[in-house]
Amino acid sequence: MGALYDISCPAPLSYAGYAWEFLRRNPNYRIAYERSRAAVNTPYKINSGGSFIRLKAPSKAAAKWGLLSFANPDLAYLEAHVFWTHEVFNQTLSIEFGRERASNLSEKSIRFSDISCTRHHLITQDGKRETVLKSPFFWLQLYGQPPSPTKENSRVTVRIDGRSGMRRRLEVLQFLADLRDAKPYDCLGQDRPQMFANLQFYLKILDLKPLEMSYKDMSALIIGKDRTQADWDSHGCSLKSKMVRGTTRAVELMQSGYLDLLAR
Repeated sequence: MGALYDISCPAPLSYAGYAWEFLRRNPNYRIAYERSRAAVNTPYKINSGGSFIRLKAPSKAAAKWGLLSFANPDLAYLEAHVFWTHEVFNQTLSIEFGRERASNLSEKSIRFSDISCTRHHLITQDGKRETVLKSPFFWLQLYGQPPSPTKENSRVTVRIDGRSGMRRRLEVLQFLADLRDAKPYDCLGQDRPQMFANLQFYLKILDLKPLEMSYKDMSALIIGKDRTQADWDSHGCSLKSKMVRGTTRAVELMQSGYLDLLAR
């Protein structure tokens, strides 16, 4: 099944994106998703470019995985409607909405319809809405109660409520303003590029693991045949040790370690 998980979009440069990539490779999550298929909602397109799903009732089964609602594990991080619970993703921002009028319309108004990225929404029965803005470079999650839940043209105001992680949410707020102004930006969390390279390495291991390949064969495909052939039987077998340690870490991230990524 390894080939099934090859992502068609660029490798994520956000921890939330990687968290989903590890979770969707978990066989137990796939089983839980299949059992919940009756409760999984079909996404609906919005004319302004986003899409939304409706949540009929809170899902305790999804919450066990850190999700507000089950998301399709066959879809990569950009396509899947993934909404993390606030407990596991404390970078979520509380927002308020106002209708655009001549008195409040300005170049500083933030509207989701003006932000060029993937925009997913989850609408609850009481009219509240979770919004995820994401691209290969970032992942933002916001929540509030817009006047028209299925529209993206309401003016957005971000509230900082003093919960833990406030400093990080302030950084996200500034980033959101930069997106509104279409400014060049640095990826959120891209201060640790080596970590992202390691996470990509672990994903490649998980994609090959179901094929029951040997560590050496996996190394040949991931690291390269020539280097593997030259280093595998050398003194110390450092390459073999790297593959063994990498496999252990990859499984940890798939099982529950992905939740730790959300706190970064």
